Amino acid sequence: MAMKKLYREFVDKLNDRENPFPESILKSDMMVAVHDGMEESFEKFEDVRDILFNRFKNLKNIRLEFGDCEVQELGKDIYMVMGCFTVKGFSYQTEVEKRIFLTLLVHDSKITSFSIIIPSTDKRVYEVKSGSRLDIINEEDLLYLEKKNCRNSTVWHYGDKTITENASLKSCRERLSDKFVMARKGLVVNLSHIRSIDGNIIHMSNDDELECTRYVELRKMLSAYRGEESPAG
Repeated sequence: MAMKKLYREFVDKLNDRENPFPESILKSDMMVAVHDGMEESFEKFEDVRDILFNRFKNLKNIRLEFGDCEVQELGKDIYMVMGCFTVKGFSYQTEVEKRIFLTLLVHDSKITSFSIIIPSTDKRVYEVKSGSRLDIINEEDLLYLEKKNCRNSTVWHYGDKTITENASLKSCRERLSDKFVMARKGLVVNLSHIRSIDGNIIHMSNDDELECTRYVELRKMLSAYRGEESPAG
């Protein structure tokens, strides 16, 4: 219980950007953060905290939530505590959650080293299967997803191709980044591929025209994504 309490306190202090970590429980000679596919060592706890929050600087109302952890005893008064916590915030009015993995090495109730793995900003790819067919889709090519008549059937539109996956639209959307948003029931669109919105019609980069019902909210999300001032109404 003491190790889990220490783990929770560590996450709380990551969330507290105003104060340094108390030296009474942090005596770390090794602070490692893995971010954007690179491993980097730091001398100051605050530098690790800055890396973490800079990674999610586009999110609003950002907060950290403690997750579960496991404790492994390595020797007398030496423990390894492994677990994760969640970064939560809002992007284009959509709530975003990202899992961060954290490992602490504790000796005599003091953190002697830790490592934190921050999600990479590398381009995403999605594996979509339909029967014996498997398509690898680059996120930058993915235009939109729509629900088929069948409850658990979703069509992925990318480039000039489509593939139908035997999965619900909800489960497919959970795999996507936060720039994919609901335009109406049964339709998820990629903000980066919207050319314009006229009335309740979305004009996509491939010349497809899609009907939407959330056009007021969608315009605001599109303006936020492009860094523009949100339109009135």
